Amino acid sequence: MGLVARLRGAGGLCVVIGHRGARGGLPENTLAGLAYLPGIGVAAAEIDLAVTADGVPVVVHDPVLDPDKVRGADGAWLAAGVRVIDLTAAEIGALDVGGVRPGSAAAAAFPDQRPVPGARVPTLRAVCDWAAARPGLVLTLEVKSDPTAPDLTPPPDRMVALVLAAVRAAGIADRVILQSFDWRVLVAACGAGVALSGLSHGARSVWPGSPWLAGAAHGPDDLAEGLAGMGAQVWCPFWADLTPDRLARARALGLLVHVWTVNDAGDIAAMAAMGVDGIITDYPARAVAVLAGMGLATVPRLSAGP
Repeated sequence: MGLVARLRGAGGLCVVIGHRGARGGLPENTLAGLAYLPGIGVAAAEIDLAVTADGVPVVVHDPVLDPDKVRGADGAWLAAGVRVIDLTAAEIGALDVGGVRPGSAAAAAFPDQRPVPGARVPTLRAVCDWAAARPGLVLTLEVKSDPTAPDLTPPPDRMVALVLAAVRAAGIADRVILQSFDWRVLVAACGAGVALSGLSHGARSVWPGSPWLAGAAHGPDDLAEGLAGMGAQVWCPFWADLTPDRLARARALGLLVHVWTVNDAGDIAAMAAMGVDGIITDYPARAVAVLAGMGLATVPRLSAGP
């Protein structure tokens, strides 16, 4: 048995997964956000990956950097339109991602986020090395490939190769879930020895002939079948797209179901009551409290299986 077998929700488990680390309280996709999680009893994190001009996977959500979240080395907010793929690892490593621009939509969305001045964009290898020192931690790595904008990233097979090289070098492949909205990434990673998760959003990625689904599915009711048929082990839908019937179909196919991004306490409780296996959230401490109140464990026991 591998990671997915050890993450199954039988026995009252609903894993809390910190979204972009802990975006509600600390700058997203930073080591500071990740370091916060073990202290609140969270042992799973989701981070995002793009690739630099010199082929280094880095932990950042937007292949085109968000000018409301990034300062240059001179302290000025970044201009719009700067692409990760046009920067070297050294150049992106000099940027400050420790806060959000005052008065921006990002600041309004997360008013309790505490700035960490000087926080840098970590490389994937740095995060993998951090995770390697924490044997109970599970990492979900979202590869930010976009089939409608192929100029923003390397091709999926190249991105997968670079990501897997970092994961394997750190020795954590058995604690990694590789995830993407672009299911071509899953095709490229099939058989690579890591768990695979397909993201979906009814409005954004799911329609007949959608380029996001790699031909594996055609509509909202056959996503689980499509993923199972292509060798994935996890389905990660937008939480409001999930229904009890879709969950039951995924479970019957042997898939885990993790939902994104669930922040309201009532919605967290509703998803757990429906029976999902994991909840991705910007507020992991809130989710831990809600699920504990429901009598659910939130930390996977990875030592329970080989």
